[in-house]
Amino acid sequence: MVRARSRAVIPQRLRRAAWNALAPCLRGVSSVKGVTTEQPIVALTFDDGPDPASTPRVLELLARAGWRATFFTLVDRAEAHPDLVAAAVSGGHEIALHGVDHTRLTGLPTTEVYRRLREGRDRLGRVSGAPVRLFRPPHGAQRMTTVAATRAAHLLPVTWTLDSQDWQNRTPADLATRVSEHATPGAIVVLHDSLVLTEADAPPPQASRDDIVTAVLGALAERGFTSRTVSELLRLGPVRRTIWLRD
Repeated sequence: MVRARSRAVIPQRLRRAAWNALAPCLRGVSSVKGVTTEQPIVALTFDDGPDPASTPRVLELLARAGWRATFFTLVDRAEAHPDLVAAAVSGGHEIALHGVDHTRLTGLPTTEVYRRLREGRDRLGRVSGAPVRLFRPPHGAQRMTTVAATRAAHLLPVTWTLDSQDWQNRTPADLATRVSEHATPGAIVVLHDSLVLTEADAPPPQASRDDIVTAVLGALAERGFTSRTVSELLRLGPVRRTIWLRD
């Protein structure tokens, strides 16, 4: 008979105290995942765009709700559709970097990662007309070396609190329920105004971006939430950080 190995349960207050003690040392390799606040505000973020087939409608839905969001943008698409970037900026939204393209950075040499980040930051800034300060890695893939390169490029790595899973083939109602049930004040929610999928990904969703975003915004509004940009959210309370490492 093999006995199950016992696992110590560490009280939450001790985990928080340990993190607070280590935070100054770990901040340089940590990523932002949200803030601590009691205000019913989240930061909706949209990856992989802009896309002329879907981004205009996403902007329309956000404008109708009076909400602001952060668009983690691919530079090659931004340069192909500068009008969509301009529309997002004029709507009060934030433009952030998602990559020159959707290449997974964890498979590249650190010098190449740094080059791509610095180049992407500068090119996207020229398109948007404003400095680019935030970065979310494609596929959410990070290593310590890519985080270090991100910081060296003067970018703040941003992950998320809540994955909407809108890249999966689920109904808009299912996705809206997931987001509504798991949303908390100060959360960063990841959505997509477009999708870059590979053969390894699950079958693409059959629902339109329009239907998905409409359902998610409606479900959050029913719970009394509103959305602001990531940069606005970070001013609302203590920043929640995480050591985010995945290939």
